[in-house]
Amino acid sequence: MFRFDTAAEYDLVHDSVRDSILYWKKMRQDAQGKICLQVSGEQTHYSVEECEAKMDEYLALLEKIHATPHYEWDGVASYVLV
Repeated sequence: MFRFDTAAEYDLVHDSVRDSILYWKKMRQDAQGKICLQVSGEQTHYSVEECEAKMDEYLALLEKIHATPHYEWDGVASYVLV
């Protein structure tokens, strides 16, 4: 489980993992031949199964992040769960 001392830390990690899922969705579309993300026009070297495995991996991590309470400094001398 994670511990976030500020909402900004939580947002940074959350957004990074969410963006990773979006990246692998695009790579899956590339592997399926729906889009082309390569400058040379070639298809990606990832398979659809590899992309889906990565998406599942990051989704599990995102679920852990969602389940983790994050603490925000209240300006005095303690942490308050928000």
